[in-house]
Amino acid sequence: MGRAHEFDTLLGAAEALRRERTFIFLVIGSGAKMAALKEGVAARGLDNFRFLPYQRRDMLEDSLAAADVHLVSLLPALEGYVVPSKLYGILAAGRPLIFIGDGKGDVGRVIEQGSAAAPSRWAIARIAGRTRRIRRGP
Repeated sequence: MGRAHEFDTLLGAAEALRRERTFIFLVIGSGAKMAALKEGVAARGLDNFRFLPYQRRDMLEDSLAAADVHLVSLLPALEGYVVPSKLYGILAAGRPLIFIGDGKGDVGRVIEQGSAAAPSRWAIARIAGRTRRIRRGP
């Protein structure tokens, strides 16, 4: 989780889904905000999070295949300046994703036609609902 990522919405969605044991939030890697994310998980007592360290590049394919649904987030203030690098790998892997950020910005437009959702920041109920629908399938 880097400086450009928003994770309070993710924590809220994890809290909303905490009783549904089929949902595990796996975060792979590190970043400037990783410690704050781990603190938020601990403060809320969330047991549906797992953290793994950065994986070698030759493991990227396995890392992308590990998720049923991916998350991409971007602070709206950084829209137009930053594109989350993970976006293109996720799209190439053909996995559904949920985007937390400005749905009308560059990232939102890139994913608009696919199986992604672009709820606004703090749209916790919408993210939880969208995650449930993706699990059920088309």
